[in-house]
Amino acid sequence: MNHQEGKIHTILRKIWKDRFGYLLLVPALIVFILFRTYPLVKAIIYSFYEVNPVGEDLYTGLTNYREMLFTPEFIGSIGVTFLFTIVTVPLMLVVALSLALACSYKPLKGKGFFKAIFFMPFILSWVVVGIIWKWYFSAKFGVVNILLNTVGIPPQSWLVDTRLTLLCVIFVTLWKLSGLFMVIFAANLQMINPELYDAASIDGAGSLQKFRYVTIYQLMPAIVTSIILGTIFFFRTFTIIFTMTGGDPAGTTNLLAYYIYTLGLESFEFGYAFVGITFMFMVVSMILIFQIILTRKKRAVTVYG
Repeated sequence: MNHQEGKIHTILRKIWKDRFGYLLLVPALIVFILFRTYPLVKAIIYSFYEVNPVGEDLYTGLTNYREMLFTPEFIGSIGVTFLFTIVTVPLMLVVALSLALACSYKPLKGKGFFKAIFFMPFILSWVVVGIIWKWYFSAKFGVVNILLNTVGIPPQSWLVDTRLTLLCVIFVTLWKLSGLFMVIFAANLQMINPELYDAASIDGAGSLQKFRYVTIYQLMPAIVTSIILGTIFFFRTFTIIFTMTGGDPAGTTNLLAYYIYTLGLESFEFGYAFVGITFMFMVVSMILIFQIILTRKKRAVTVYG
């Protein structure tokens, strides 16, 4: 038996040893294939067709792709999506890390209470969050304008003004998800060895240097994971746009996922919608590949560095 055959035999023996655990994964795998993999594969296939819901589908090759690449709305939705993602991810990291550091501050009483309060918005449904904040940002009866009026600031058309609407969506997204990433950072902060701070103090490091060279360095796996998860999630944002803005005003919040929805379920341009889905799948896949490469490099540095 050569080395390759021995390796395959070892893998098969390990699978057989853990067969009960793999068996438990079968129902979830079937659901994933039926409701995730199969629809995605069909969407990619139908992106090469002119889909007729009541008739025969016509194969058009790359025509849908060529036409979509020159559609201003499609290009605009990609630009808005990248802008939304690029702005929201760093802000999310800053807010979540600040909350985690505040809740991990030793003299602070009731840390669990504050963590629960910050985490609570994440539990709420996106539909509920979107409806509530749409009412809060209402130009006439919104709570935000009422509060601003008490300090002498005139009411704003938050969800109508093209300069403000995307900022409102970013704010609500941060409010909703900061608690989740706060928990990730808080858990990793607890795993940092206190002796590292003592050693840094002996070397003459100040508070800022400890934060930079100890805290941030030890949190890098959590930071990288949060960046990847946040990028994937924000790139696929749909519900908050659907409930709060509907892509308005003037397409300033017309993110790619919402644009795909309008193509498929409002304009019935299914072929173009499938092109959008394929593009989104490619972007998310590249992000995941980047994560795998980065993780392997990190592991290599840990083992051999």
